Amino acid sequence: MTYYRNGTQVAQRTGGSLLDGRFAIFSGADAGPDLLLFNEGDTSGVYTHELYINSIAFTDRRMNTAEVAALGEPRAEGIFVRRLNATRNGNTVVFTWSPGANVRLQKSNSLSLLIWQDVSGTLGAGNYTETATTGGAFYRLAGL
Repeated sequence: MTYYRNGTQVAQRTGGSLLDGRFAIFSGADAGPDLLLFNEGDTSGVYTHELYINSIAFTDRRMNTAEVAALGEPRAEGIFVRRLNATRNGNTVVFTWSPGANVRLQKSNSLSLLIWQDVSGTLGAGNYTETATTGGAFYRLAGL
């Protein structure tokens, strides 16, 4: 079991079985709830502790260290969500988003063809400025 805080590994524990063991999300070994969060070792039966949590995520696979590190610090948007903001200033359009190590801006001239091109210089940047043109374009964040 590896513990991370703000994308940085802070502890690791080995031993024990992941299948029907202490760290299993589902276990038929004991009666009652299969998953209790934030009540480690509490035998009082009173599971109403005040706690502030920004976000919790469950994935269908094990994430590697680089993927966890890329998630970084807590954000108001959530763990996997990044909002792309676009504002026009005169004849320029400014795009901003919460940066991440593997996040980049992509552009397509058509949604019917779905051909996305990486916008140069945006990998991990968090902002991009472009001159507004008369033609339309579509933008998205990729690599989350």
